[in-house]
Amino acid sequence: MILFRQSPTKKFQISQCLQWKDIKVNLIFGQLGGKKVVAMQGRFHFYEGYSMNELVFPVRVMKFLGIEKLMVSNASGGVNPSFEIGDIMLISDHINLFPTNPLMGPNLDELGPRFPDMSQAYSKEILKEAENVAAEMNIHVVKGIYAGAFRTHARNSC
Repeated sequence: MILFRQSPTKKFQISQCLQWKDIKVNLIFGQLGGKKVVAMQGRFHFYEGYSMNELVFPVRVMKFLGIEKLMVSNASGGVNPSFEIGDIMLISDHINLFPTNPLMGPNLDELGPRFPDMSQAYSKEILKEAENVAAEMNIHVVKGIYAGAFRTHARNSC
């Protein structure tokens, strides 16, 4: 396992959330099931004042390193009354309710087209595999569409 720490010249941002304030964002390289993987340790948020370009910097680094598939996790609230606290939701699509997005500004041709095709942003094959693995392990999962918003009223702490 290799740990890629922040460079003194281009730092990943540091979260302002109290329980995370001392954690820097690091990339951890290793192998899992014979596959090369990279994991991001730490996090930071739009509501902490970071720009979308700062927030997507670690993902762009992964892209330049050749990462082709990205799995992301988070904790969030929900509005579906059939969901329970602690449910794991497999995201099949998303609605961006943020006032900005990382596609704004100069296009970075090395990362792809200005407006990428979002019709397959969430791989049906990977979602089906996640569903099958969850069933094999007797883990309850739900499916839904994620609506990311800027600091919702439902959230009252970091």
